[in-house]
Amino acid sequence: MRISRKLKKVIQDVAVVAQWLWMKGWAEQNAGNISVDVTDMISARPAGRFKLFKPSMRIDPALSQRCLLVTVAGSRMRDILKAPTRNLMLIKLSASGKRYTLLWGGNGDKSRPTSEIDSHLAVHALMRHEHKSQKVFMHTHPIHLIALSHIPDYAVSEKALNDLLFSAHPEVAIALPEGIGLAPYRCPGTKELSAVTMSALTRHRVVLWEKHGCAAVGDNVFQALDLIDVANKAAAIYLLCRASGNKFQGLTKKQIGDVIRRFVPDS
Repeated sequence: MRISRKLKKVIQDVAVVAQWLWMKGWAEQNAGNISVDVTDMISARPAGRFKLFKPSMRIDPALSQRCLLVTVAGSRMRDILKAPTRNLMLIKLSASGKRYTLLWGGNGDKSRPTSEIDSHLAVHALMRHEHKSQKVFMHTHPIHLIALSHIPDYAVSEKALNDLLFSAHPEVAIALPEGIGLAPYRCPGTKELSAVTMSALTRHRVVLWEKHGCAAVGDNVFQALDLIDVANKAAAIYLLCRASGNKFQGLTKKQIGDVIRRFVPDS
Protein backbone atom coordinates (compact mmCIF):
# COMPACT_ATOMS: atom_id res chain seq x y z
CA MET A 1 0.00 0.00 0.00
CA ARG A 2 1.07 3.61 -0.49
CA ILE A 3 2.56 5.20 2.62
CA SER A 4 1.60 8.87 2.93
CA ARG A 5 4.10 11.52 3.93
CA LYS A 6 2.33 11.95 7.27
CA LEU A 7 2.52 8.22 8.01
CA LYS A 8 6.18 8.12 6.98
CA LYS A 9 6.84 10.80 9.60
CA VAL A 10 5.13 8.71 12.30
CA ILE A 11 7.15 5.62 11.29
CA GLN A 12 10.37 7.66 11.46
CA ASP A 13 9.40 9.10 14.86
CA VAL A 14 8.70 5.62 16.26
CA ALA A 15 12.05 4.40 14.93
CA VAL A 16 13.95 7.32 16.48
CA VAL A 17 12.29 6.92 19.88
CA ALA A 18 12.87 3.16 19.78
CA GLN A 19 16.59 3.85 19.28
CA TRP A 20 16.58 6.22 22.25
CA LEU A 21 14.89 3.59 24.44
CA TRP A 22 17.65 1.11 23.61
CA MET A 23 20.41 3.69 24.17
CA LYS A 24 18.94 4.47 27.60
CA GLY A 25 19.17 0.78 28.49
CA TRP A 26 15.39 0.49 28.67
CA ALA A 27 14.99 -1.98 25.79
CA GLU A 28 17.31 -4.95 26.23
CA GLN A 29 17.09 -7.79 23.70
CA ASN A 30 13.53 -7.66 22.31
CA ALA A 31 12.05 -5.81 25.28
CA GLY A 32 9.53 -3.01 24.84
CA ASN A 33 6.77 -2.33 22.35
CA ILE A 34 4.97 0.62 20.80
CA SER A 35 1.68 1.11 18.97
CA VAL A 36 0.17 4.17 17.32
CA ASP A 37 -3.41 4.65 16.13
CA VAL A 38 -2.89 5.95 12.58
CA THR A 39 -6.43 5.47 11.29
CA ASP A 40 -6.69 9.06 10.11
CA MET A 41 -3.63 8.56 7.90
CA ILE A 42 -4.94 5.52 6.02
CA SER A 43 -7.13 5.63 2.92
CA ALA A 44 -10.60 4.11 3.27
CA ARG A 45 -9.81 1.23 0.92
CA PRO A 46 -6.10 0.42 0.92
CA ALA A 47 -5.12 -1.58 -2.16
CA GLY A 48 -3.68 -5.08 -2.07
CA ARG A 49 -4.34 -8.52 -0.63
CA PHE A 50 -3.69 -8.82 3.04
CA LYS A 51 -2.86 -11.71 5.32
CA LEU A 52 -5.46 -12.40 8.02
CA PHE A 53 -4.58 -12.83 11.69
CA LYS A 54 -6.74 -13.77 14.63
CA PRO A 55 -6.22 -11.77 17.83
CA SER A 56 -6.05 -13.61 21.16
CA MET A 57 -8.94 -11.57 22.52
CA ARG A 58 -12.15 -10.16 21.14
CA ILE A 59 -11.57 -6.66 19.78
CA ASP A 60 -13.61 -3.92 21.42
CA PRO A 61 -16.23 -2.43 19.03
CA ALA A 62 -14.61 0.98 19.58
CA LEU A 63 -11.67 -0.32 17.52
CA SER A 64 -13.75 -1.45 14.55
CA GLN A 65 -11.70 -0.83 11.38
CA ARG A 66 -9.07 1.16 13.27
CA CYS A 67 -5.51 1.02 11.92
CA LEU A 68 -2.56 0.54 14.25
CA LEU A 69 1.16 0.82 13.60
CA VAL A 70 2.70 -1.67 16.02
CA THR A 71 6.06 -3.28 16.74
CA VAL A 72 6.52 -6.85 15.52
CA ALA A 73 6.73 -9.61 18.14
CA GLY A 74 10.38 -10.44 18.83
CA SER A 75 11.69 -7.27 17.17
CA ARG A 76 14.47 -5.33 18.82
CA MET A 77 14.09 -1.61 19.45
CA ARG A 78 17.66 -1.05 18.27
CA ASP A 79 16.80 -2.56 14.87
CA ILE A 80 13.72 -0.48 14.05
CA LEU A 81 15.60 2.58 12.84
CA LYS A 82 17.69 0.63 10.31
CA ALA A 83 14.87 -1.69 9.18
CA PRO A 84 11.43 -0.27 10.00
CA THR A 85 9.62 -2.43 7.43
CA ARG A 86 10.81 -5.63 9.11
CA ASN A 87 10.28 -4.51 12.69
CA LEU A 88 7.02 -2.57 12.44
CA MET A 89 3.69 -3.64 11.00
CA LEU A 90 0.50 -1.82 10.10
CA ILE A 91 -2.69 -3.70 10.91
CA LYS A 92 -6.35 -2.93 10.29
CA LEU A 93 -8.90 -4.29 12.73
CA SER A 94 -12.00 -5.85 11.25
CA ALA A 95 -15.54 -4.51 11.61
CA SER A 96 -16.64 -7.74 13.31
CA GLY A 97 -13.90 -7.61 15.92
CA LYS A 98 -12.84 -11.18 15.14
CA ARG A 99 -9.71 -10.57 13.10
CA TYR A 100 -7.28 -8.06 11.74
CA THR A 101 -5.30 -7.78 8.53
CA LEU A 102 -1.74 -6.88 7.69
CA LEU A 103 -1.51 -3.77 5.52
CA TRP A 104 2.24 -3.11 5.54
CA GLY A 105 5.52 -4.27 7.07
CA GLY A 106 6.18 -7.31 9.17
CA ASN A 107 8.98 -9.82 8.99
CA GLY A 108 7.63 -12.56 6.72
CA ASP A 109 4.41 -14.54 6.76
CA LYS A 110 4.88 -15.69 10.36
CA SER A 111 5.25 -12.21 11.84
CA ARG A 112 2.82 -11.21 14.54
CA PRO A 113 2.21 -8.02 16.51
CA THR A 114 3.92 -7.61 19.88
CA SER A 115 3.19 -10.23 22.53
CA GLU A 116 1.63 -7.42 24.59
CA ILE A 117 -1.00 -6.83 21.89
CA ASP A 118 -3.84 -7.49 24.37
CA SER A 119 -2.76 -4.50 26.45
CA HIS A 120 -2.32 -2.34 23.36
CA LEU A 121 -5.81 -3.13 22.03
CA ALA A 122 -7.41 -2.59 25.42
CA VAL A 123 -5.70 0.75 25.95
CA HIS A 124 -6.51 2.09 22.47
CA ALA A 125 -10.14 1.08 23.03
CA LEU A 126 -10.12 2.92 26.37
CA MET A 127 -8.75 6.07 24.72
CA ARG A 128 -11.57 5.98 22.16
CA HIS A 129 -14.29 5.29 24.73
CA GLU A 130 -13.13 8.23 26.83
CA HIS A 131 -12.60 10.48 23.79
CA LYS A 132 -9.01 11.16 24.77
CA SER A 133 -6.41 12.64 22.44
CA GLN A 134 -3.71 10.03 23.08
CA LYS A 135 -2.93 7.86 20.05
CA VAL A 136 0.28 6.21 21.33
CA PHE A 137 0.78 3.36 23.79
CA MET A 138 4.37 2.64 24.81
CA HIS A 139 5.86 -0.07 27.01
CA THR A 140 9.51 -0.05 28.06
CA HIS A 141 11.81 -1.04 30.94
CA PRO A 142 13.06 2.11 32.74
CA ILE A 143 15.70 0.83 35.13
CA HIS A 144 15.17 3.08 38.14
CA LEU A 145 11.39 2.87 38.21
CA ILE A 146 11.60 -0.92 38.04
CA ALA A 147 14.13 -0.90 40.88
CA LEU A 148 11.79 1.27 42.94
CA SER A 149 9.00 -1.26 42.47
CA HIS A 150 11.19 -3.91 44.15
CA ILE A 151 11.22 -1.86 47.37
CA PRO A 152 8.23 -2.99 49.48
CA ASP A 153 7.14 0.50 50.58
CA TYR A 154 6.68 1.59 46.96
CA ALA A 155 5.48 -1.69 45.45
CA VAL A 156 2.15 -1.75 47.28
CA SER A 157 1.17 1.88 47.80
CA GLU A 158 0.46 4.18 44.86
CA LYS A 159 0.32 7.14 47.25
CA ALA A 160 3.72 6.39 48.77
CA LEU A 161 5.19 5.97 45.28
CA ASN A 162 3.86 9.30 44.06
CA ASP A 163 4.74 11.16 47.27
CA LEU A 164 8.33 10.02 46.72
CA LEU A 165 8.46 10.93 43.02
CA PHE A 166 6.92 14.37 43.60
CA SER A 167 9.42 15.08 46.37
CA ALA A 168 12.42 13.96 44.32
CA HIS A 169 12.15 16.56 41.55
CA PRO A 170 9.81 19.51 40.80
CA GLU A 171 9.41 18.49 37.15
CA VAL A 172 7.25 15.53 38.21
CA ALA A 173 4.49 17.83 39.47
CA ILE A 174 4.69 19.85 36.25
CA ALA A 175 4.70 16.97 33.77
CA LEU A 176 2.61 14.49 35.74
CA PRO A 177 0.34 16.40 38.14
CA GLU A 178 -1.91 13.34 38.37
CA GLY A 179 1.04 11.17 39.38
CA ILE A 180 1.66 7.69 37.97
CA GLY A 181 -0.42 4.57 38.38
CA LEU A 182 0.83 1.41 40.05
CA ALA A 183 -0.21 -1.96 38.65
CA PRO A 184 0.43 -5.07 40.76
CA TYR A 185 2.57 -7.73 39.14
CA ARG A 186 0.86 -9.82 36.47
CA CYS A 187 2.45 -12.24 34.03
CA PRO A 188 3.63 -10.43 30.85
CA GLY A 189 1.42 -10.72 27.77
CA THR A 190 -1.73 -11.75 29.66
CA LYS A 191 -5.28 -10.46 29.84
CA GLU A 192 -4.72 -9.96 33.57
CA LEU A 193 -1.91 -7.49 32.85
CA SER A 194 -4.15 -5.77 30.32
CA ALA A 195 -6.89 -5.39 32.94
CA VAL A 196 -4.71 -3.79 35.63
CA THR A 197 -3.15 -1.50 33.01
CA MET A 198 -6.53 -0.27 31.83
CA SER A 199 -7.62 0.36 35.40
CA ALA A 200 -4.55 2.50 36.11
CA LEU A 201 -4.79 4.45 32.84
CA THR A 202 -8.31 5.65 33.60
CA ARG A 203 -6.63 7.98 36.13
CA HIS A 204 -3.08 8.31 34.86
CA ARG A 205 -1.01 8.59 31.67
CA VAL A 206 1.84 6.50 33.05
CA VAL A 207 1.56 3.19 34.88
CA LEU A 208 4.39 1.30 36.60
CA TRP A 209 4.10 -2.46 36.12
CA GLU A 210 5.47 -3.85 39.39
CA LYS A 211 8.84 -5.58 38.95
CA HIS A 212 8.45 -5.46 35.14
CA GLY A 213 8.41 -2.08 33.43
CA CYS A 214 6.41 0.97 32.57
CA ALA A 215 3.63 1.87 30.14
CA ALA A 216 2.44 5.26 28.98
CA VAL A 217 0.01 6.93 26.62
CA GLY A 218 0.71 10.12 24.70
CA ASP A 219 -0.45 12.26 21.80
CA ASN A 220 2.76 11.16 20.07
CA VAL A 221 5.76 8.92 20.81
CA PHE A 222 7.87 11.83 22.07
CA GLN A 223 5.28 12.80 24.66
CA ALA A 224 4.91 9.22 25.90
CA LEU A 225 8.70 8.96 26.25
CA ASP A 226 8.92 12.32 28.04
CA LEU A 227 6.41 11.26 30.70
CA ILE A 228 8.28 8.05 31.52
CA ASP A 229 11.62 9.88 31.39
CA VAL A 230 10.53 12.44 34.00
CA ALA A 231 9.25 9.78 36.40
CA ASN A 232 12.36 7.65 35.96
CA LYS A 233 14.64 10.64 36.61
CA ALA A 234 12.90 11.22 39.96
CA ALA A 235 13.33 7.55 40.87
CA ALA A 236 17.02 7.73 39.91
CA ILE A 237 17.59 10.77 42.14
CA TYR A 238 16.09 8.98 45.13
CA LEU A 239 18.06 5.79 44.55
CA LEU A 240 21.33 7.71 44.07
CA CYS A 241 20.80 9.49 47.38
CA ARG A 242 20.18 6.16 49.09
CA ALA A 243 23.16 4.54 47.38
CA SER A 244 25.46 7.34 48.55
CA GLY A 245 24.61 6.50 52.15
CA ASN A 246 22.91 9.84 52.74
CA LYS A 247 19.38 10.41 53.95
CA PHE A 248 16.98 11.45 51.18
CA GLN A 249 15.66 14.91 52.03
CA GLY A 250 13.19 15.62 49.22
CA LEU A 251 11.08 18.67 48.51
CA THR A 252 8.71 19.79 51.25
CA LYS A 253 4.94 19.74 50.77
CA LYS A 254 5.00 23.54 50.57
CA GLN A 255 7.66 23.49 47.87
CA ILE A 256 5.68 20.95 45.85
CA GLY A 257 2.51 23.01 46.31
CA ASP A 258 4.27 26.15 45.10
CA VAL A 259 5.33 24.34 41.92
CA ILE A 260 1.80 23.08 41.25
CA ARG A 261 0.22 26.49 41.80
CA ARG A 262 2.72 28.14 39.45
CA PHE A 263 2.85 25.61 36.62
CA VAL A 264 -0.30 23.47 36.68
CA PRO A 265 -3.46 25.15 35.32
CA ASP A 266 -6.68 24.74 37.33
CA SER A 267 -4.82 23.16 40.24
